[in-house]
Amino acid sequence: MEKQLLSGNKYYIGLGSEPNIDFLFQGTESSRLLESLKKHDLIYFGVNSIQEAKELQRKYIIEFDLGGGNYVGGNIIDTNGNPIAYISYNGRIWEDRNGWKDGRELDVNLNRIK
Repeated sequence: MEKQLLSGNKYYIGLGSEPNIDFLFQGTESSRLLESLKKHDLIYFGVNSIQEAKELQRKYIIEFDLGGGNYVGGNIIDTNGNPIAYISYNGRIWEDRNGWKDGRELDVNLNRIK
């Protein structure tokens, strides 16, 4: 993935992963090794729209072969570090990390869907 500059962006999306414990202790030796070698960090990437954030998130998940059990990103913040929204593993946008519990889903323009 290309590194993005930290200036001139409207939003930042956190993208990262952690080991999936289920895979570290199950499966073949090679599958456990592959799981342990996945990226284990969280980095914020600059984007200019929520749609761009969704696209970047999907590319990140695919590039690093992440599942829902080891993907930890999705927080979107503005240039001042204020939380704006959260994009879940499945690409849906929520008001915050717990928004899915209350059905507070947003569209790419940050308008409530329900």
